[in-house]
Amino acid sequence: MESPLALIVPHAGYVFSGQIMADAYRQVMGRSYDVIVVLGTNHTTGGFSGISLGDYTAFRTPLGDVPVDEESTAALLSANKDCNRNRAVHVTEHSIEVQLPFLQTLFPKAKIIPAVIHPPDYEMCIRFGETLAKVLKNRKALIVASSDLSHYPDYKDAVTIDRQTLETVAASTRHALFPC
Repeated sequence: MESPLALIVPHAGYVFSGQIMADAYRQVMGRSYDVIVVLGTNHTTGGFSGISLGDYTAFRTPLGDVPVDEESTAALLSANKDCNRNRAVHVTEHSIEVQLPFLQTLFPKAKIIPAVIHPPDYEMCIRFGETLAKVLKNRKALIVASSDLSHYPDYKDAVTIDRQTLETVAASTRHALFPC
């Protein structure tokens, strides 16, 4: 069986979504990846637009440092005008950092590419996906989309929206809209 290429994992506090996060990561447990792209959303930096890859060489957690894949990050910055290095976007953003302990535990030798994306512009995401596919060609890569989808719909609407989201993701991957 092939290793999964991508996961959608929530990023709410561990008390709210820790079990769902663990269930998602269980899908890739025992697999091998050398680079993990963590796609986060911008909750904290008004006025930001683009894809911030940060300007860190590593992220520090209580479990130790998580190295950034600086070579791939440099290639993305060079090849895609939407990419930038905006430290302010990462300083107080949680959508990437809550994923890191899971990644450290499951893939202690993997490097990450931390990407905070805002706004969720379809064309920008397609351009980034195409660039990412070129940069990661012939690599053992996992893409982690860190998303809570929505906190607000009532149960009935959430079930409908979640089903539509899953169907769209499945159709998109079948039709190669996401070149990764």
